[in-house]
Amino acid sequence: MRIILITGISGSGKSVGLNALEDAGYFCVDNLPPTLLRALVATRMQDHGETLAVAMDARSADSLAGLPADIRRLKDEGHDVKVLFLSAKTESLIARFSETRRSHPLSHRLRADQSPDDRPTLTECILREREMLVTIEGIGHVIDTSGVSANKLRSWIKELVETDRTPLTLLFESFAFKFGVPLDADLVFDVRVLPNPHYDAALRALNGRDQPVIDFLDALPEAAELMTDIRHFVEKWLPSFKADNRSYLTVAIGCTGGNIAPSILLNILPRISAPMNGWCCATAKWTDMTSIDTSHTEWLPLFPLQTVLFPDGILPLRIFETRYIDMVRECMRLDRPFGVVAIREGNETGQVAQPEPVGCSAAIFNWDMEVGGLLMISTRGGLRFRVRETRVLADQRLEARVDYLDADPVVELLPEQIDCGEALKAITDDFDQRVGRNNAQDYPFALPLRLDEAGWVANRWSEILPLALKTQQQLLELNDPAMRLTLIQACLKQQQILQG
Repeated sequence: MRIILITGISGSGKSVGLNALEDAGYFCVDNLPPTLLRALVATRMQDHGETLAVAMDARSADSLAGLPADIRRLKDEGHDVKVLFLSAKTESLIARFSETRRSHPLSHRLRADQSPDDRPTLTECILREREMLVTIEGIGHVIDTSGVSANKLRSWIKELVETDRTPLTLLFESFAFKFGVPLDADLVFDVRVLPNPHYDAALRALNGRDQPVIDFLDALPEAAELMTDIRHFVEKWLPSFKADNRSYLTVAIGCTGGNIAPSILLNILPRISAPMNGWCCATAKWTDMTSIDTSHTEWLPLFPLQTVLFPDGILPLRIFETRYIDMVRECMRLDRPFGVVAIREGNETGQVAQPEPVGCSAAIFNWDMEVGGLLMISTRGGLRFRVRETRVLADQRLEARVDYLDADPVVELLPEQIDCGEALKAITDDFDQRVGRNNAQDYPFALPLRLDEAGWVANRWSEILPLALKTQQQLLELNDPAMRLTLIQACLKQQQILQG
């Protein structure tokens, strides 16, 4: 297997380099603890993977000491391992942190045993990070990114790994018209002519990938006719787009609020692969009903908590602070979600806490006001997002501009992961016997259950296992659902829930 490890100084461009490798077809994992590297390689080998790119940095400094030995073992096993160490002059790094308004990762770690007056400066954090990574720098190919643009760095990385041009990728994506047409769409199909399941009370809280919504559309003759027309149009003109030397073709299917479009995709995607004759790769990008505008022009209200919300997770909240009661009321009035972010530093009450960089949108589907002014709400997790910038309002509420991350692809459980789904099913069966599921609002998981999907199973275990907040956050940030479940499986075996 060809393995590329990207490490280096924070702010030197590791994310840009990892994105370049992902564009080149590498399987990429960001912020992986070094102790999990060999387990990840073993999993990729089982999946017959040929490429792997992993980013590591000073956030995992405590376990970086064993990385050189792991690299030697991987090379001895026949793997082609390269280490890219990205660095930059201190003045360039300071300028980049000032432009992005982000804090240095080590600033949080170094504050633990210090008073607020002794907080380290940015320069001190950079110098400390250089000291921590000096051993890793010695075994890698060093790239100085001082004064280098992101585009130039991407070009350097691609040339270094000798990437090949990829074939045409046909990308289907769903979206909600009320949040705008996606900027990357080449073809747009409007399916708002179909009956909207939102107006069925039993379907309102579900998204377009849930089976009851799919069944709702399958019962409509006009829906089948519309899906056939879309499929025939794409199949007819796909060869012309290929002849035009396109690398990507994005087909966007939109409805009013996001309930219908994903169901259309689930019907079209399996049927459109046949006429491609191997020269085109088709995939889907899901935007569920809880997604919102991704143009970065609006500010998303944030709710910092000592918990992590995962997509499709159910999170009940008891709210008593005036600022958050006002936030929830505004979200309900505008029919929009808010963002749940784990607290990196600070507390849930009082002064504004510093959030983790990745969170999850939360849609309110039930609420009640108790005696004494306590507001009770039930929320469902939507899309993950990455925080771009934050601001604090006059009432001490936190808002952010965010980049939304793609929903998990539908990946079935691997044969060796079946026990994870079976163990979770045993929990739901026990709940069914004791309580039943007559009232979906009282059920601990969002219905319907998707016990055969790696991402869904991994997310539910991440919620109910007694994991540290930092571990939950790392699982949320993993983009690959199968890898997320592999790590969860290791925790289940460690806690003897599964046999080792």
